[in-house]
Amino acid sequence: MTELRVLVGTADFERSNDFYADLLRLAVAERSDAPDGRRVLFRAASGGVSRLPEER
Repeated sequence: MTELRVLVGTADFERSNDFYADLLRLAVAERSDAPDGRRVLFRAASGGVSRLPEER
């Protein structure tokens, strides 16, 4: 299976998370609240994923 991954860093994690989850309705594949920052991995219907890390 071919997969497209897109990594998007953000300074406003909550606002960006809301955009991808609520407005674009991408499904959350996994979440992480690691000591070095929060991350969320969204899965698109086409099989692609977008990873949103919090920039510090």
